Amino acid sequence: MALGTFFRTTPPQVEAPLARYRSLASDIEGFFQDGAIACWDYLLATQTAMAVPGHALEIGVYRGKSALLAACHMKAGETIILNDISPVDDTVAKVQSLGGPDALSVIVKSTSLLHQPQVAPFFGAARWIHIDGDHTAAAATNDLHVAERFLAERGVICVDDFFNPRYPQVTAAVYHFLRDRQPLYRMVLCGERKAYIVRAADFDIYESLVRKFLAAHLRGCGFVCTIHKSTDSADYGCYSIGPRENDRDYIGLDQDHDRLPV
Repeated sequence: MALGTFFRTTPPQVEAPLARYRSLASDIEGFFQDGAIACWDYLLATQTAMAVPGHALEIGVYRGKSALLAACHMKAGETIILNDISPVDDTVAKVQSLGGPDALSVIVKSTSLLHQPQVAPFFGAARWIHIDGDHTAAAATNDLHVAERFLAERGVICVDDFFNPRYPQVTAAVYHFLRDRQPLYRMVLCGERKAYIVRAADFDIYESLVRKFLAAHLRGCGFVCTIHKSTDSADYGCYSIGPRENDRDYIGLDQDHDRLPV
């Protein structure tokens, strides 16, 4: 689908992938919050609409509660790489039960992931990467650089526990990465303890997607919130998700709430 056509359409509806995920994941232990689930569903669906290459990577799988949602948005011929230090056989089985994507289990520390020959074909080919491994600053930094090797054009890196007060070092690692790798990467959205990083070349696309359709999609998923953008793109220009405020979907500048800066 051409981007011009895509931007004139309404957002993806709450349909098969999310409904299927909810039926499969209800009994899976994990810490995947409703708002994050709704954001993932929107961003993954829009990637599908834009025909972004479909592989995925999750660093730190635990019980597979988040990996399964990514897999629900994938199709036959695509692979989700599940990287953990413990076996993830249950998650592999759940992905395989979808009858679509393949699951590649790589049980090593993420510091060794790039040296595993079976993952080399996926370098530069993952549209969705979730970092949820060891929450030290060193590990988060390593995992961001690992994600860089896998990231496809128009791909998204999602970092777990961003702004979680229990793990301030993860937030610091994200900002250090953005500073050290500027002007190559930008954060386009954060909230529900997740940060979403894209290539700077893709920032305008994702900024437009968040601006036009994200709030409506979140409502459709049953998640009520307000999306903020308090500064322009020259000063981060990142959207953030927070509690519902003044019954508004979006709040812009502090001095003019109706203006979402570009």
